[in-house]
Amino acid sequence: MQVSRGIQRGGGAMMVLCLDDPVPGECYQEILAIPHMHRALIVKLAS
Repeated sequence: MQVSRGIQRGGGAMMVLCLDDPVPGECYQEILAIPHMHRALIVKLAS
């Protein structure tokens, strides 16, 4: 897993998680519970 944090245009915080395995639903809910985390997108990268 790799984690990257940054600032988006407009000043909003951004976090990128690069995972080797799919995210279970309970982990997705934990990600959304992070303070000021308004949404989380799950994207499958092309291999």
